[in-house]
Amino acid sequence: MIDVDTEPTAAPNYHLDRASARTPEEREAMFQRYMELSAPYFAKVEAEGDQPWWTTEDERRELFFKRWTRPAPPAGMPRMSLAEIRGEHRRWIPVIPIIERNSAA
Repeated sequence: MIDVDTEPTAAPNYHLDRASARTPEEREAMFQRYMELSAPYFAKVEAEGDQPWWTTEDERRELFFKRWTRPAPPAGMPRMSLAEIRGEHRRWIPVIPIIERNSAA
């Protein structure tokens, strides 16, 4: 049952978790944290005679930072503005002065 007498909580700041909200320093810190947390796993993989999927740290870094790179648009895709996508160029605008002038005649 919902308690309506309590104060509402603050709205969650989900937008702060987006990749675009991260600074390069935060991204680098996240990568270093990822490296720390995955080191025991990959050490165990190597201890059991297997090879990790990566060969160099640069390869891992490149894959990790791909989440913050925007892919290039497909070849041949026409460039469109946001106004065109939204259809703002097709919105009807009433022309009242013309209607008034025609009805007065």
